[in-house]
Amino acid sequence: MTNPQLALLQIIPVGRDNAITGCDLAQQLIKAGYIPSTHRDPARVVRALVHDLRAVGVPVCADSNDGFYLPA
Repeated sequence: MTNPQLALLQIIPVGRDNAITGCDLAQQLIKAGYIPSTHRDPARVVRALVHDLRAVGVPVCADSNDGFYLPA
């Protein structure tokens, strides 16, 4: 896993009730320096990172209303 993937994995909360939106995840990754603040679509970077995590077997769940979370 890459550093941005690990950082995202540490940020994504556990449980549907704690879901966080892609935009909020992007803002946290921008603050941590993993996404440039000038990036055109930081939420897209988050979606790509989530895709990569899922590809290696991490069960990242998503809800279109609430955002991303890890299963409890």
